Order: sequence, then structure tokens, then C-alpha cells
Amino acid sequence: MVAIPAIMAGALGVGVVGGAAVGAAAVVPEVRAAAIERAVDTVVAGLRLPELTAGAVATDISEVTRYRAEVIEGEGPTSKNELPSYRLLRERGFGGGH
Repeated sequence: MVAIPAIMAGALGVGVVGGAAVGAAAVVPEVRAAAIERAVDTVVAGLRLPELTAGAVATDISEVTRYRAEVIEGEGPTSKNELPSYRLLRERGFGGGH
């Protein structure tokens, strides 16, 4: 399975970099610490972890189970309060979507 190692590697990388920045706060001036934090945020945003995770999960489902899974690009909630729409899933033959 690819999904779990990919998720763990991403989380480990974020934890190591983020933890190093937090630990450095005791010895790095506040202005420099803010610059480091912005740099870490930029790197983490560039990792595309949600997209990589979705792809790995879809691949695992298709390879390990008898079910079919695929990532539908550009679809999904645009905010954390918005509910997902399953219309495209039904149109693509995923009959279980509501």
C-alpha cells in the first residue's frame, strides 16, 4: 500500500521542519524566526500533500480491493464548511455516491 507511507513521510517531514523551527525560537531572534516560519509554510504548501494522498489512496483501493477508485481533479468543497457534491461521482459510474 502506498497511501500510508506517503502520508507518514509527509507528516514526518512537516513535523521535523516545523519542530526544528519551534525549537529554534529559543535561540533565533523573533524577526528571523518569523522568516523561518514563513519559509516552512511555503515549503509545506508546495508539497501538495492532499493531492498526493488522494492519488495514493485511489491507487491502493484499485489495486488491493475489487473496487474502482479515481481522483476527480478540481472537485470538492472549497471551504471546510462546504459539503461535497457527489454528482460527478454518480455520472462516472460510482453508484454509491449520494
